[in-house]
Amino acid sequence: MKGNGIKILVNVIALLIIFFYKNNGHKNNVTDSMSEIYDIKLPGAMAGLCVAWVVFGVIFTTTMVVTSKNSNTVTKGHYYLGMACIAIGLIGFIFSKNWKVTVSEKNIIHTSVLGITKEYSKDDITDAKLGSKRELVIRFKKGKVTIDPAATNYSRLVCEVLGENAE
Repeated sequence: MKGNGIKILVNVIALLIIFFYKNNGHKNNVTDSMSEIYDIKLPGAMAGLCVAWVVFGVIFTTTMVVTSKNSNTVTKGHYYLGMACIAIGLIGFIFSKNWKVTVSEKNIIHTSVLGITKEYSKDDITDAKLGSKRELVIRFKKGKVTIDPAATNYSRLVCEVLGENAE
């Protein structure tokens, strides 16, 4: 397990470096507040929290690999826990970067955490209301979109769809 764990850890670190390097070029563009097209995304703190999980998992797994060379107290469960933290962080980070809603003058384009994009016309809105936790729930003829109040441009969409102030 020791040699196998090190190989897995090296592969995970290499994938992290490639992933972060690849996404480094995709900086968030600040849109003009008067622009007719704008994006609604999850807050950056979500991605930061997921990166913290990955870092914790890497540090924990590395510590267990180093410790296992000097004692027999490290079990496979320790490696699995470290790998689980890394996996949770990576999945959360990827999902938080994939999810977005693009609002234009006539359409609302929803990209789910799995990267599936659905386009809805604003004319197809059947119901729009604020939920018990102030989340905006927009129902269309062929689906629904739920937007958390922590998302960027949330208040702008609430004003646009409901015609009221989000605060």
